[in-house]
Amino acid sequence: MDNPKILVFDIETSPIQVFVWNLYPKFVSTESVIQDWFVLSWAAKWLDEKKVMSAVLTSKEAKNCDDSRIVMKVWELLNEADIVIAHNGDRFDISRLNSRFLEHGLLPPLPYKSIDTLKSVRRVFGFTSNKLDYLTKKLSIGKKLKTGYQLWLDCVKGDTSSLRTMVKYNVHDVKILEDFYYKLRPWIPNHPNLGLYSANVQHAPCPVCGHKVIISKSKVATTPAYSWKVYRCSNPECGHTGRTKIRANKSRENNSKLIAR
Repeated sequence: MDNPKILVFDIETSPIQVFVWNLYPKFVSTESVIQDWFVLSWAAKWLDEKKVMSAVLTSKEAKNCDDSRIVMKVWELLNEADIVIAHNGDRFDISRLNSRFLEHGLLPPLPYKSIDTLKSVRRVFGFTSNKLDYLTKKLSIGKKLKTGYQLWLDCVKGDTSSLRTMVKYNVHDVKILEDFYYKLRPWIPNHPNLGLYSANVQHAPCPVCGHKVIISKSKVATTPAYSWKVYRCSNPECGHTGRTKIRANKSRENNSKLIAR
C-alpha cells in the first residue's frame, strides 16, 4: 500500500484584546480591538509516527505578537500533507491558519483533504458534549492537561515558563486526538478514500484504512434503482462498513467493478 501523508495537528491562539464599556456587550466593534489574535503555538504528528513536532513563540515574539516564524513552519507541513486531522479544524484551526498565511504573504498550501473529527461526531452521535476533553474521557482514551485562562494571558506577556507549558499542552492534545481519531474512524461517513492510494489491485481496499474488505453473503444495501453488496473491513483495528459498487443482481455483477466506497 502506498500510504498517504496524514497529519494530525492542533494550534493555540492568543485571545483578542478589546476595550468594552460593560461586561455584557451585545457587539464589539473592530474599533475596540487593541490587539488581534495570533498563533501562540502548534503541534503536529504524522499518523502512526512517534515523533510529535511543535513550535512555540519566544518571549520576544510573544510580546511583539510576531508568529511569522512558527506559522511558516506549520505551512510547510500542510503543504506536504495529503490529509489533515483536527478537532473543529475546518472552522478554527485551518481557517485561522489560512488567515495568518494570507497576512504573512504566503501562498495557499498544496491541496489536501480535511478530516474534522468534531463535524463527524456531531453528524453521527448524540453525546452530551462534543468537546475533545469530554469525548476522550468518556471513551477512556485520556484527558487534556489542566490549564486556565491565566496561562493564555501569561503567554501573551511573554512569560517563558508559560510558553513552555502551552506547547506541552498543545503536544498532549495532538496525542489524544490521534487516539480519538482511531476510535472514531470506522464511523466517519465522509472519510477520504484511502483505497485510492492503494497499489494493490487484487482486492477491494477499505476506503478508511486501505485493508481488504469482506463482502457480506447475507446482506445487501438497497436503493430505489438497485441492490448493492455490503462489506466490513477485515482490519480488526478498523471495522469500517459500507457498500461496494457490485450489484447484488448476479446477472449484472460481471459488468461491475470491485471498488469499495
